Amino acid sequence: MCRHWIVPPFSVLDARQGYWKRRKAAWRAWGIQAAAGRDEGLVWPSATADPGFYEAKRREEQRIGRQLTTAEFERTYQRQRPGSSLFDPVLAELAYRWFCPPGGHVLDPFAGESVKGIVAAACGCAYTGVELRREQVLANRRQARRLGLRSRWIVGDAARLDALLPKRQRYDLVFTSPPYYDLETYGGGRRDGSGLPTFPAFMEWLAHVLGQAAARLRDDRFLVLKVGEIRDRRGELRDFVGETVRCLREIGLAYVNDAVLLTPLGSLPVRAGRAFAAGRKLGRCHQTVLVFYNGDPRHVGETFERTIENTDPPGPGKTPQG
Repeated sequence: MCRHWIVPPFSVLDARQGYWKRRKAAWRAWGIQAAAGRDEGLVWPSATADPGFYEAKRREEQRIGRQLTTAEFERTYQRQRPGSSLFDPVLAELAYRWFCPPGGHVLDPFAGESVKGIVAAACGCAYTGVELRREQVLANRRQARRLGLRSRWIVGDAARLDALLPKRQRYDLVFTSPPYYDLETYGGGRRDGSGLPTFPAFMEWLAHVLGQAAARLRDDRFLVLKVGEIRDRRGELRDFVGETVRCLREIGLAYVNDAVLLTPLGSLPVRAGRAFAAGRKLGRCHQTVLVFYNGDPRHVGETFERTIENTDPPGPGKTPQG
């Protein structure tokens, strides 16, 4: 089945399997540097630079009954350089090969690191990504040039997609991973949705961005997101996945797939015991891939190829098609 579809097209995408690891290693050997441009900016805003952010967080702590001392508050909300997530190139390849017509144009409103744009170009797709941080866009462009690929990254605010994109431009796939609210912040200042003071405000912002992106989809095309659950300061899950599904269904897209992406455990076996002992919180080792369709899902088979050809993994000096 891997020979025909790259990985089995099941609702569990297992990045721990040998076939996935080998393909990921091939992408890395090919020259993708997922972390380039992300060593700066992944920080919480300083209290002096954005006092409103911290005042809102302090009110949120008081609302749930936590009275933090100044030292406790600073330890909680002024963490520097949190560990950041790096996008899996195999997941990006699956999105393009499974859900985008050959040679299609991809829109990514949360472009972030280079992986999605590099893999899109290597798979023969046009790619337009919007990213708030100029230093990240410059790093992505340098990497694409080094690999001899062409993808387009725009410096700009995802909330202003309509102003940033050509007026009549339509896209064959929207593929992105939105920020996980306050799990990470990206140094984008007040325009950065991950720095909004409350989760409802963040979801309102996200709905505005996704609405603009969905409006740019051609008919009978897919929108694919990688998302994950997040907790509030009390430890309760916010239902980020469910809220995102509701948001996109209200926009008018058909909800056709959800898949569990099993991620490598990394240091989780070391960390999980403390969280479980303190609050019976299970160590999260998966994310969710959501797939929506702009049209009648019964017509997918009439629009998209029924087979995927030439699924050899990439390697130095060749693309997945090469």
